[in-house]
Amino acid sequence: CEHLPRTYAAQVEALVTQLQILLQDKPSTSVLVQLVVPELGAQQMAAGLSGLLKSAQREHPKLVAQVIALDREDDVEGLAAKLRENSRSAQDTQIRYAEGERQVLGWSELIAVEPVKPWQAGGVYLITGGLGGLGRIFAREIAQQAQGATLVLTGRRALDEPGRQGVRELEALGATVQYRTLDVADREAVHQLMQQVQESHAALNGIIHSAGLIRDGLLLKKTQSDIEAVLAPKVAGLIHLDEASRDIELDCFLCFSSLAAVHGNLGQADYAAANGFMDAYAAYRNSLVAIGQRHGQTLSLNWPLWLSGGMQIDPAVAKVMERTTGMVPMRSESGIQALYRALA
Repeated sequence: CEHLPRTYAAQVEALVTQLQILLQDKPSTSVLVQLVVPELGAQQMAAGLSGLLKSAQREHPKLVAQVIALDREDDVEGLAAKLRENSRSAQDTQIRYAEGERQVLGWSELIAVEPVKPWQAGGVYLITGGLGGLGRIFAREIAQQAQGATLVLTGRRALDEPGRQGVRELEALGATVQYRTLDVADREAVHQLMQQVQESHAALNGIIHSAGLIRDGLLLKKTQSDIEAVLAPKVAGLIHLDEASRDIELDCFLCFSSLAAVHGNLGQADYAAANGFMDAYAAYRNSLVAIGQRHGQTLSLNWPLWLSGGMQIDPAVAKVMERTTGMVPMRSESGIQALYRALA
C-alpha cells in the first residue's frame, strides 16, 4: 500500500498524457482505447481510471474507451482475442473476467431494504472534511442519532469563526466535538492523529472520509500539478487513513465518492480518477476485512449533486440539468437515507 499513491498518480498522468497526444488533433473518426487492468490484489485500483476515460469521452465524442479487468494472466493470443471480442461491444465501458466469465458493469435498483444506522451511543467518529458541506451534514446526523457521541473533525485549514459556530451547533446537540487541522495526504500526521484519538478515547468506531478538492479544466489543459492536487486527498489520504486504522476494530469505514467516477464529467477527468480509486479501494479493503487484516464494513458512495453540502452549481445550470436529464440536486434527508440503505 505504501507505494500505491505514487503508482496510481503515475498511471493517471501517463493516461492523461497519452490521451492528450491522441486527441489534440481532434480526430474525425472514432478512436478506440482499451485499458487492461488486474482484477485482483492491490493493483485492481487501476480500474478507477475508468472515470478518467469516461470524462474524456464527454469532452471528445469520437473517443470510445473500455476498461477490461482480468483475473488471470493471458498469453498474447488469449489477450488479443479478448480485446477483439470487446471491441465489438463498444457500448460496454467496464468489463471484467471472473473465472473465465465475461461480466459488464451495470445498474440495478436497490429495492426495499431495512435501513442500517451504524452509529453507537457514546461512539467515536472521525470525519475528514468534517466542517465541509457533507462532513457537517453527517456530523449533525451522528450527533442527533447517537447520544453522547464524540466527533473528531478534521480539515486542512485552521478553525475560523464559521467553523467555531458549526462546532457549537454540534455540541448543542449533545456531541463532544474536537477539531484537528490535518492534511490527510501527510502520512505521518494521519498516523499521529489516529494514535492521539486512540489514547484520548480508547476507541474509534467509524471513519467518514469526506475530504476532497476539485480543479476543473478540460483534459487537453490538465497539468501534473492539477492532477497531483486533486488525487492527494482521495488517494494518498484514503490509504493513510486505512493504514493508520488497520488494527482498530471499526464498525464502518465510509468513503464519499462521486458519480463522476462512474459517469465521467466535463472538466473533471482527474477528479473522476480520484473517486474511481476510492471505489476500487473500498472493494479491496473489504477483501482484507474478509481475511482479518482490517475491521469494519467499507462502503464507497457515488454521490450526485446535493442541494446543501458538497459541490454547488449555479441555479440556472441546475434548471438545465433537470430539463435535460431529469436529475435534481439531492435533499439532505434523501442522502442520509441512501447511506443507511446502502449499508444494508
